Amino acid sequence: MAAERLPLLLGVGEGEYFVASDASAILEHTRSVVYLDDGEMAVLTRDGYRVRNLTDTHVEKPVNQIEWDLATIERGGYDHFMLKEIFRAAGEPQEHASGAICSRTRAPRGSAAST
Repeated sequence: MAAERLPLLLGVGEGEYFVASDASAILEHTRSVVYLDDGEMAVLTRDGYRVRNLTDTHVEKPVNQIEWDLATIERGGYDHFMLKEIFRAAGEPQEHASGAICSRTRAPRGSAAST
């Protein structure tokens, strides 16, 4: 797995690893994450992992502990975090102060359009 202009992290569990663009996606599995920077990759083996850059040089990266939980995260009216990220990446305009969005593909939870 390699990071290149996109956020990427490696979740470190008990004998298992998780790859995600956001820690919230793996929080139920582990709270230990290694954040990769552009041009870095994690090489996963049965014996563990190592982080290298694109010139195959070892990179020392700290394992960060996530202190927050999913209840502290706002999904911005989307049913899933991934939908929120997709629409943000696609350049969706910011929501109005009233929170009303007129769209066939999505409406904030609790609005008349989502029921």
